[in-house]
Amino acid sequence: MGLRLLVASVTNGRYTIPIMGQFLFSKEVLQDSIQSKDQIVKGMIKKAVALFPNATITVVVDGAFATQELLRWCVEECIRIECRMHSNRKVVYKEIPMLIRDIKGLQPKGRAMARTISVTWHSIPLHVTAQRRIDKNGKESIIFQAATYAAKPAIHVHHYKIRWNILKSYI
Repeated sequence: MGLRLLVASVTNGRYTIPIMGQFLFSKEVLQDSIQSKDQIVKGMIKKAVALFPNATITVVVDGAFATQELLRWCVEECIRIECRMHSNRKVVYKEIPMLIRDIKGLQPKGRAMARTISVTWHSIPLHVTAQRRIDKNGKESIIFQAATYAAKPAIHVHHYKIRWNILKSYI
């Protein structure tokens, strides 16, 4: 059995400092009232903001945290968050509901490696970035990211890539 540990860290892209961590137990293990992962993440974000009140903080999380509750809260609290978004999410783009993967204007064209558009997901305004990735075998794939703040596609891609450095610091 594996342990699920949520860790909040701050990084400048080069150095990573953990500021808090908490185990994420399943309901089968703890029958008492336990916090949801969204509640835990909100607490971690509040702590980071309190510790660094004058800094611009961008929260970077994986797709497991791209929930309506967390993204809506981040928009309401003016929290910058960058997360993976599954391609099968239905969003509203130019007043038309469609799956992210089916949006023609989102695919990077030519030499561009990323493209960002504004959409609405469950009444939450988001900026979705399609990032072209090429693996070591030359195989191309597209991943999608969602953010609560406007920025150039390269900035969204850069912020999400920093997450890997944080993960490496815990391996």
